[in-house]
Amino acid sequence: MIKHVLLVRRKSSIEPLAEAVNTACYVQNRVLVVKPHNKTPYELFHGRTPALSFMRPFTCLVTILNTKDHSGKFNGKADECFFVGYSLNSKAFRVFNSRTRIVEENLHIRFSENTPNAVGSGPDWLFDINALTRIMNYEPIVAGT
Repeated sequence: MIKHVLLVRRKSSIEPLAEAVNTACYVQNRVLVVKPHNKTPYELFHGRTPALSFMRPFTCLVTILNTKDHSGKFNGKADECFFVGYSLNSKAFRVFNSRTRIVEENLHIRFSENTPNAVGSGPDWLFDINALTRIMNYEPIVAGT
């Protein structure tokens, strides 16, 4: 049962708030210093300093090698995506594929960190305040007179 739920979850559409929170926690555990020990939480748990050379900006533009869809011999094999996090089980990166509109993990990735994000070019789900409030079951509080 658990295996089936995980497989369905992997193919489902993204929960934007969950991806942002997971990435924030992943980075926070590796870079913030615990004052009394003067070490990061990662150092306290593992006994060594974390490797940080693979860290990338959240939602930066990336290009991945599409190995899943066989689109033909002469068609392009790359998809444009946005970086949304780090895999917890492997060295892969989590990306939001603009073509398929799902989050996937991929090792074959090229970052375009120096490409500026144009207005409207990012994933719509990331900046949609209505979608975020709907996910969180937010109800506005109105002050009574």
